[in-house]
Amino acid sequence: MSQQLSFTGQTLLDESLAVLRQFEPPEGYWLAFSGGKDSVVLHELALRSSVKFDAHYNVTTVDPPELVRFIRRHYPQVAWERPKHTMYRLIETRGFPTRNARWCCADLKERGGTGRVVLTGIRQAESPARKRRGVVEKCRRHPSKVLVSPVLRWSNAEVWSFIRGEGLAYCPLYDEGWKRLGCVPCPFERRVACSMARWPGIWEQCRRAFHRRWACETAAIHRRWRSADEAFAWWCSRDTPYPQPLDEADPCLFGAGMEEP
Repeated sequence: MSQQLSFTGQTLLDESLAVLRQFEPPEGYWLAFSGGKDSVVLHELALRSSVKFDAHYNVTTVDPPELVRFIRRHYPQVAWERPKHTMYRLIETRGFPTRNARWCCADLKERGGTGRVVLTGIRQAESPARKRRGVVEKCRRHPSKVLVSPVLRWSNAEVWSFIRGEGLAYCPLYDEGWKRLGCVPCPFERRVACSMARWPGIWEQCRRAFHRRWACETAAIHRRWRSADEAFAWWCSRDTPYPQPLDEADPCLFGAGMEEP
């Protein structure tokens, strides 16, 4: 894995195929498949490059049902990796995740692939943080994993051009205007009202998990919100500033191991 990248072609497609072939491990890749558009492209490139791989879908328990059905229908060969606990159980035991403390990603989306070379569909165009990512790098949380990202330099337009040009199936939620198809209650989801209207059952289960968490919290946790519903409403608001303690006592978070935004 210490060798340098040596692209032989001029197009992004050629470069991506070169990456896949150059870093293929003897046992094959562990392909992280989410069912989103980038995963669809990644899977197709892995097939086209003729490298050895096994694809895995990390079940989050809060993905859109339409996405789950898409994976089941179009990618029956993908292995489903189920978590020890549902998202609702994790909220009950750990509190809610925030944009600055996304423990949910580590617990639900980034599982598996330990000791393997993992293919990911991350792209630099997705966020400022990912602009600093490399095509090949070690996983920070699990040093035994090596991450290879063949579509890192692809733009959103190039991803869609490839999907449509090759006639690849994709989740129909994209055609309804949804830009991201991750966990329904993701802290980065801004269209909360639309999401609640589309998947009320998932949000209701999250609300109930908040109540179960609230019931077993210490009095210190209650300094920021007067009720579980008030805390849940704050979490759903996304843009509302983090509340100060009601009695101006020392800061205390509704959830262990979290950092204040």
